[in-house]
Amino acid sequence: MPHVIGHVGYPDADQIPELEAIGFNAETIIGKAGVEASMNDILGGRPGGRLSLVGADGRRLRVLGEVRSQIPESLWLTIDADLQRAVLGLLQELYEDEDLAENSQGAAVVIMDVTNGEILALVSWPTYDASNFNPFPAVGREAAAAGLSELLEDERNPQINRVSQGAYVTGSVMKGLTAIAALESDLYDEDSRYHCIGSWSYGADIRSDWLPSGHGVMSVQSGITNSCNPFFYEAGFRLNAKDPWALPSYALLLGLGQPTGINQIPESAGNVPTPDNVERTTGLPWSYSHAVNLSIGQGEVQASPLQMARLYATIANGGFLLRPQLARERGILDQRSLVARRDVMRDTGVDPHNLAIIRRGMCDVTTSYSGTASQQFYGSPLLDVGVCGKTGTAQAPGDDKLPHSWFIAHAPAKQPQIVIVTMVENAGEGSSVAAPLTRRILEYYYFGSP
Repeated sequence: MPHVIGHVGYPDADQIPELEAIGFNAETIIGKAGVEASMNDILGGRPGGRLSLVGADGRRLRVLGEVRSQIPESLWLTIDADLQRAVLGLLQELYEDEDLAENSQGAAVVIMDVTNGEILALVSWPTYDASNFNPFPAVGREAAAAGLSELLEDERNPQINRVSQGAYVTGSVMKGLTAIAALESDLYDEDSRYHCIGSWSYGADIRSDWLPSGHGVMSVQSGITNSCNPFFYEAGFRLNAKDPWALPSYALLLGLGQPTGINQIPESAGNVPTPDNVERTTGLPWSYSHAVNLSIGQGEVQASPLQMARLYATIANGGFLLRPQLARERGILDQRSLVARRDVMRDTGVDPHNLAIIRRGMCDVTTSYSGTASQQFYGSPLLDVGVCGKTGTAQAPGDDKLPHSWFIAHAPAKQPQIVIVTMVENAGEGSSVAAPLTRRILEYYYFGSP
């Protein structure tokens, strides 16, 4: 897990004065990336010292100053090592498909406890050997130098942590947020209906659904289940007509466009298009079109898989936006103290009844005949556990680029404990790539057999 643990090395020139001030020197090996860097003070400790006034006969006359040493401590992470290893193996197996490997440069999987924010697995693909960065690599300097050269020339950018640093168009996994905004706005309720004919239009602006024949009469719940684009186009349009800030405000409330606060690893803030910033990024004034695009996760919106995990954990846990946690305990041998504490960064105040409507729609995604991932979960023992999910197929920029494949799920259905986000770059539909991969990961999590 190089994207989590990071690596160590010698300090940069601008770090040396601060290190010398606390008793280290330029030859001190420190954390340079990941947890090794962010928790360096705990892992490395600090030297102590005493400045004394001593007489000619060697007697200590008095102590002028004293700093107690800080003993290096171990860290216990929230990561489940077996689960992490299994996810990595499944991604490696996925990229053995030559066609997929040719089109897709990377993927991300993150599993988070929805009750306390602890990260159980965080895998960014492709991975790399972080030990090649160490001052004294186990493979030897020559082999490490060759490994580093190969890493730096890899156009897939393996060093990027796609889970936290990736900024992606989200596609239909954004519909969970749009559903919240629609229900909370009082424009929609559980009984609101919309007739989907396979397209949506406003004047000359005509937008097609992924199902040309249409889905028929949709509610918020069935709109989630069927991933009906016109339903959410209409919701975005109506929300914008009521208040152009309505949809962007809920995106910001639920943690998009800002860091998650994970602290131990670097992350991207992503982007939420708003009436204030969209003209700076596009050169065009805000219009209904921006809201309609945002309603299905297209246009200028960008989010990391970690941000989306936190958003859907909020849906699963009743409306609490949690700080993701990577370090659980610190200590020496069996003397440990807790580092990870449940940190509610925001009580979103979303009506629990509205969240329950969305969760029911997500549960039908894997179980209903019209659910966009029901074929992938058919016959799985996970149906006894209850897996509720949302597919996403996000049109990616670039000529002839396949869309990003998303699937986000929580489980168990009745009392959600975990949320999982699977995102495969330029791989195709969420239902055909990310959803079956998620099924295999969850089958390992619950039954030990991917």
